[in-house]
Amino acid sequence: MPRPRRRIQRAFLAWLSANRQRFALEILPGRRTDRVLEFSFAGINRAVSGSLGNYSLSIAVEYENCFWDLLWDVDASPRHVTGGCICALCEHTERRLFPDRPALWSDHLFEPFLEWTNTELANANWLLLFGTQQTATWARMVADRRAAEARGPGQGWTTLIPLRVKPRICPR
Repeated sequence: MPRPRRRIQRAFLAWLSANRQRFALEILPGRRTDRVLEFSFAGINRAVSGSLGNYSLSIAVEYENCFWDLLWDVDASPRHVTGGCICALCEHTERRLFPDRPALWSDHLFEPFLEWTNTELANANWLLLFGTQQTATWARMVADRRAAEARGPGQGWTTLIPLRVKPRICPR
């Protein structure tokens, strides 16, 4: 596979390789273009996938050829300043100086992604889809099917799909 052209993609793949053992689920790199790096999760329904853009990392739900929702999305906007770089999206009083963009991306995108994957995605078993393709749509992950069914289709969700497609995979 050719080397990614975008620096953020190279930084993410290097960080992912160095931190692979910290993940509760294996991250599977997928299609890569000049603008986006897509990935999925081993053992998780293909309806859930991730993408790394120029300065954002997102987890989306696409089911039956319909985009339903973003389950998770963070952004960072590195700006070079004397001595390193800062995130232009952070409040002035909260801005920290990073030695380079990969350090900022790690702090603002990659580490929060690891935490979300291990606390939210790794503990969910079901995906609730709300709405229809003709109306607004959104999605939620839940751990307990009985709790989801108690809410029932009459309570808002229209589709309940299993999040896990095979036993949990832990590359540790």
